[in-house]
Amino acid sequence: MAESAGDVSSPASLGMDERAALEGNTQRLYVHVLRRGFELGAFGGIVIGVPLLIRKRQANLAAQGVPILTAALQRIGSSALWTSAATGVGTAAMIQFKPVDQEGIDDRGYRLFYNERQNRTDRFSQVGVLVGGAVAAALARPWAPGLLVGGAAIGAAAGVLAHVATASAAFPEEE
Repeated sequence: MAESAGDVSSPASLGMDERAALEGNTQRLYVHVLRRGFELGAFGGIVIGVPLLIRKRQANLAAQGVPILTAALQRIGSSALWTSAATGVGTAAMIQFKPVDQEGIDDRGYRLFYNERQNRTDRFSQVGVLVGGAVAAALARPWAPGLLVGGAAIGAAAGVLAHVATASAAFPEEE
């Protein structure tokens, strides 16, 4: 029987050579949490932040000469960065104060590393970050680093949505 994309064996059953290949599971877990925080913040900035910006501040932005695209990209980028930071701090606190042993961290890191769906989500998100950042760099004027982050955040969110929309075709055996 073939394993599905989400099924992986426990790292406790691995030999020494295989376990040595999985060094850095704590870092892998933190990178995962920071990525998901960035994506979640991007969705929050798009779904909540931008409508609030348009509703409450459009007149003020126009009076100040700030294009709505510039303000929206800055809002989305800020939301993504702050949410990523909060998830990182929350994870550090959880690991520090909740009884999580190294075996539990190794298990989660192992499962993240070998989960095909998770790896596909990460690839789609990474491509989205690059494309979104490049589009923001090309279109947003005046150019600023915050605009690049906002474009990258939109790209990350779009990448996750693209993965979700096409996952059933990529993993038909799980349906």
